Amino acid sequence: MRLFFAFVKKIEDKVRDCFHPTDIEGEGFNKSYECTLKVTLLAAFLLKLLVIVKNILLGFNEFLIVDFPFLVVILFCFFLLKRRSSYVPTVMIVTIIFSFTYYLLKGYLYVLFWYSLIPLIAGIFYDVRKTIYASLIPLVVNTLIFPLVEFNKFGFKGSEAEGILLISVESLLSYFAFTIAVVIYRSFLDNYQKVVESLVERDSLTGAFSRRKLFKILEERFRVSLEKAEPLSLLMLDIDRFKKVNDTYGHQVGDLVLKKLVEVVKKSVRSSDVVGRYGGEEFLIVLPNTQLGDALKVAEKIRKNVENTNFPVVGEVTISIGVTAGDRNTLRNKNLDSLIQEADDALYLAKKRGRNRVETVLELVRV
Repeated sequence: MRLFFAFVKKIEDKVRDCFHPTDIEGEGFNKSYECTLKVTLLAAFLLKLLVIVKNILLGFNEFLIVDFPFLVVILFCFFLLKRRSSYVPTVMIVTIIFSFTYYLLKGYLYVLFWYSLIPLIAGIFYDVRKTIYASLIPLVVNTLIFPLVEFNKFGFKGSEAEGILLISVESLLSYFAFTIAVVIYRSFLDNYQKVVESLVERDSLTGAFSRRKLFKILEERFRVSLEKAEPLSLLMLDIDRFKKVNDTYGHQVGDLVLKKLVEVVKKSVRSSDVVGRYGGEEFLIVLPNTQLGDALKVAEKIRKNVENTNFPVVGEVTISIGVTAGDRNTLRNKNLDSLIQEADDALYLAKKRGRNRVETVLELVRV
C-alpha cells in the first residue's frame, strides 16, 4: 500500500512539474502547452493502436487503409513537437477530417457525430477565432450530408433509413451544443489570458512594459539586430528631482506624474519603439533599427515634450536622458549589460551636467 501511494505521489509531482499550475508569469506556458500536446498525442496513439488491433481481429480490413497512415501521422507529430509544436493541432485536425471523410464515403454515417468533436479539439489548442473557423467544418459536412440522407441517396431502407436520419439530426444538434459551449468557454479563457498577460507584462501604474517583459523584448531586439546587421539604440530616462515631488506633494501626486510622463513619452516615439519601466522613476526606451544620431533627435524630442507639458498639481517637470547605440560593427563587441550600462553612464553624465538635458556615450569618450 505504501508503494502504491508513493507511485501516486510521483505521478502527481510529474503532472505538477509539467503543467506549472501555479505559474502565472508565463515562463511555464510553452512547457505546459507541449505537455498537453504530448499527452494528447500519446492518448491518440494508444487509442488508434487499440482500434487497429480491433479492426484486424474483426476483419475490418478496409479501415486499415486509414488507420495505419493515421498512426504514422501521430508519430510524425511527436517529431514535429521539437521543431514546430504550434503546427501539431492543425496536422491532427486535418488528419481526423480526412479519416472521417473516408468513413463517410464508405457509408458509415454515424461518424457525423464524431465530427462534432472537432470544435472541442480546436478549443483546447486554439484561440476563439480559430476555434470558430475549425467549427465550420462539421457544419459544412452536416449541411452536405443531411440532404443526401433525407432523400435516401445511400440506399438505406425502412427502419434503417429512419435510424440514419435520426443520427444526422442528433449529430447536427450535438454540433451546435458543442460549438456554443466551446466558443463561450474559449472566449472566457482568452479574456482571462489577456488579463493575466497584462498584469505580468505591463506596469500596473504607468502602463509601460514591466521590467521583466522589457528585458525579454530587449533580448529579442538585440538578437534580431545582430542577425540583420541593424543598428539598435537605447534611451535611459529619469525624472529630475522626483524625490522632491514625492516629499512635497505626496506619493499619490508622484504616481500621477509617472502616468503622465509615460503618456507623453509614448506619444513622442514610434509604435515600433518599446517603452518600459526600468525601476522607480527610471524608464528604458528601445529604438530598433535606429542610428545614434536619430536616437539623439528622439531623445531631445521627448525631453522638450516633457518640459512643455503641464503635469497634474506640480506643473513643470523635467527629465534627463542618457543615449547609447550600437551598429553592425560595434554591436558584436557588446552585450545587453554593457549596452544598458552605457546608457546608464550617459544618464549619470546628464545629471552631473545640470539635468534637463540629453547626453550620449560619445560624450563620455571626450570627458
